[in-house]
Amino acid sequence: ILYQKNAQKRYPVASTIKILTLAVIEKDIQAHKLSWDQKVTISHPVAVMANDWRFSNVPLNEGESYTIKSLVDSMMLVSADGSAEALALADAGSVAKLAKEAGVTDAKIYNMIGLSNGDLGTLRLKNVSKNAENQISAVDLAKIASWLLNHYPDVVNITKTAQEDFPVSDSQTYHMQNINLMIKGAALDRADGEIDGLKTGTTDSAGNCFVSTGTFNNRRLVTVVLNVPGDFNNQFQQTNNLYNRVLGRFAPQTIKKGTLIKVGQKKARAAKTTTLWLPKDTKLEKKTIKIRGTLKGSKLTPNDMPQVALKLK
Repeated sequence: ILYQKNAQKRYPVASTIKILTLAVIEKDIQAHKLSWDQKVTISHPVAVMANDWRFSNVPLNEGESYTIKSLVDSMMLVSADGSAEALALADAGSVAKLAKEAGVTDAKIYNMIGLSNGDLGTLRLKNVSKNAENQISAVDLAKIASWLLNHYPDVVNITKTAQEDFPVSDSQTYHMQNINLMIKGAALDRADGEIDGLKTGTTDSAGNCFVSTGTFNNRRLVTVVLNVPGDFNNQFQQTNNLYNRVLGRFAPQTIKKGTLIKVGQKKARAAKTTTLWLPKDTKLEKKTIKIRGTLKGSKLTPNDMPQVALKLK
């Protein structure tokens, strides 16, 4: 973690939960429980939600069938709530189980869509408050995003798509424009790197939320902003501020294979060449540096506590 503020506090996260929904879909496709070209038939309750323009949506017709891929694309590009509900009903995967696999232990998850329970109509959870919303901390959202990107890096081929036509029926398409305004070529893209994901989210209680990812200096970064006040664009401005802060203070430096790593009296050498984000004034050839981690046997394991001293061979 290069920078954090209030990162452990749970907040409503709106449609950023769809990152977790996508992770479940990807995992079940890999396990051959689903396939990208598998079709999902739209039920009446899902059609009602998909055609309710109080929410983010593409139109879905009752009785019409849509591929998993087209539903996922609409969920990630324009945050289509009806599509997310259709995917949730089609998939038996557990978001709570996957969140735990990603290292999340302190989240409140009620649905795979990001709306309050009462907004789900007949699909709402019984015996749960209508005001209940998913609540996750920024650090846990970052864990989920990192898990998704590490296991299924090709997801950025979806999330960086600028525009696409959604096939509503044989005679109708709906043009989708990616609502992430920071992807390459969009209004708020960056010249010093390429942002290719990941997911926005907005509700009255959550405010504006955004989980982004991009590549800078050939290294991937993930950022999370939650509960951002103001208009929709402010979440992108706050994300820009995060990138500026991190890129202004840190730069990637390469640790060569064979570099000596010391923790107390224990020593080990880097098994392979790797790159770390370090303060810009760090000179590996001139002084010992410290990174976070522990040394168990001959393996270095990153974590939040003790400091690890790195010395050149």
